[in-house]
Amino acid sequence: MNETWTTLTGHASSAVERRTTPRGARVVCFRMDVAERRYDLEQGAWRDRWVSGYTVWARRELAVNVLESVVCGEPLVVHGRLRLPPGICAATAGRGTAGDPGKAAASGTCAHVEAVSIGHNLAHGVSVFRRAARARRPRPARGGAHRSGLRTQEPDIYAFLTRRW
Repeated sequence: MNETWTTLTGHASSAVERRTTPRGARVVCFRMDVAERRYDLEQGAWRDRWVSGYTVWARRELAVNVLESVVCGEPLVVHGRLRLPPGICAATAGRGTAGDPGKAAASGTCAHVEAVSIGHNLAHGVSVFRRAARARRPRPARGGAHRSGLRTQEPDIYAFLTRRW
């Protein structure tokens, strides 16, 4: 099946919401606005021409990291699969457009992005990376036999250095 991959550059326009699927998977979502900016010669300033809204979804460990890292208003770069579920997007109902803030947004399709990568846009600021601490899974005892009969002992990766030819 063909998929549409996209990269968005914009700003988080809502707080990150934490959700859990019926199977217990960790999921977060937030709204992201992507503005088309043009220089207005008459005004002598940059203006937002069109603002497109997206709902960004993140799963598993990415969801945990997004929850701790993303705050509303921050510039972001998001890469993921574009999804266009049919129906009216409740999140954009009654929301204005860049040209007319009082005008309600048109009903139709709400674009979703299933993110595989999310980061801060460094063209607008500085970010410091910190590796997330993860809980380690317990390892089976060395030298023991697993129920399937397979050995659980880790191979000695340095054996080739000490072995005599």
